[in-house]
Amino acid sequence: MLKKFITEPLVHFLLIAVLLFIIFKQLNAEETNPNTITVSQGRIEQIRQNFLARWDRAPLAKELENATLHYAINEMYIREARALNMDRGDKVIDRRLRQKIEFLIEDLVTTKEPSNTELMHFYQQHIDKYQTQPVLSFLQIHLSIDGNQDELQQKIAQQTQLIEQGKIPQGELKFLPYQISNKNSVQIDRLFGNSFSKKLMLAPLSSWFGPIESSH
Repeated sequence: MLKKFITEPLVHFLLIAVLLFIIFKQLNAEETNPNTITVSQGRIEQIRQNFLARWDRAPLAKELENATLHYAINEMYIREARALNMDRGDKVIDRRLRQKIEFLIEDLVTTKEPSNTELMHFYQQHIDKYQTQPVLSFLQIHLSIDGNQDELQQKIAQQTQLIEQGKIPQGELKFLPYQISNKNSVQIDRLFGNSFSKKLMLAPLSSWFGPIESSH
């Protein structure tokens, strides 16, 4: 009887299944351990992106560490609550789950591809989110105003004469570069002082213009 039982194919199948189950449990013991909370690189990147979206800047190393720790602690509380079956029979949780399903179904039913008219209307309503600041590239000649006004006017006259002769004006040496390329108004004002970019916007293209007073 025992010999016949052992030779049954079904018994062999069950023994193999049990063996595979034991091997799987051993290999995945660390992953299935409810006391282990693993924060993957993908999750850390998501935490970093959430911080960036909220504060409009990337988190510092310590801030990212604290946010990741907060996530791990929150995950620990959730697991402990579920282990105690605190999520079962909770009307608030049940109501929230139902809302999520209803939202999902509603999106599946009502979502449609917007028309060009709808897209244009949305763009006009949120145009500030899609506009980028203009960038400027220019050459700058520095003239010092450390002396009196007569000296400054003489310097301007000399440079104007060079320009009228088709020559390149010669400025004074300064730590700012001769050529400024692809800078927006904020970057330009940071270099030359407030409202400098507004005055620069009035300059004609491909010609010398000025002088414009800067913070230097």
